[in-house]
Amino acid sequence: MNNSRFNSFRHFIKMHIDLIKSFYLIDMLLLICTVWYLFTPVTVGIYPFRTIVLLFLLFLGFIGLHVRVLASQIGSIGFYRLLPVHRFGTYFKSHMLAILPFMVVLFSIAVFPVSNTATEQKLLKAFHILAVFCTIKLLALPALLLLRRSLFLLPLLFLLIIPIAIFISAGNECIWGSLPFPDVWDMMIYSLLLFGLETIIIKTIRVR
Repeated sequence: MNNSRFNSFRHFIKMHIDLIKSFYLIDMLLLICTVWYLFTPVTVGIYPFRTIVLLFLLFLGFIGLHVRVLASQIGSIGFYRLLPVHRFGTYFKSHMLAILPFMVVLFSIAVFPVSNTATEQKLLKAFHILAVFCTIKLLALPALLLLRRSLFLLPLLFLLIIPIAIFISAGNECIWGSLPFPDVWDMMIYSLLLFGLETIIIKTIRVR
């Protein structure tokens, strides 16, 4: 049974090999565009307005790239619901396949001693980059599904990030703020909540 599920996932990957290659190319471009942040002397938590605007535009650009690639290379929700695969297992493994390589390369660069920036600071910045990367990865498919349903639903997706941000802020103040590396906990819990948001949207959206 487990072997058949593995083979099913392998066939699922073969069906989407071009999509995976496209995503890895986009991920490489994103890594190139963001890795400079690891070595900038800007103090963590203090960002000039122009940097915030640049990061926001970068975020929107890569969300748009992901949505365009997904729209051209995936089937409908109904098609995937008919596939003989373990849904949660395939869903989880697909995310690991998308996120893990980027994470490994990013943190390998962060710990490599190529500048005077402290390793701890670079690691924290790496978690910031990873959080942006996860946001792009986890919101791209919901964005596509909402666009197929109605253009006016798309802003709602980004508004849903606000309660997540409020929860993270409250949790940092009341629960895990006293733990070691509270900012890392922020990024991890934020990514998990985004994963939950993506799952809920995919399971509930009905696309005509």
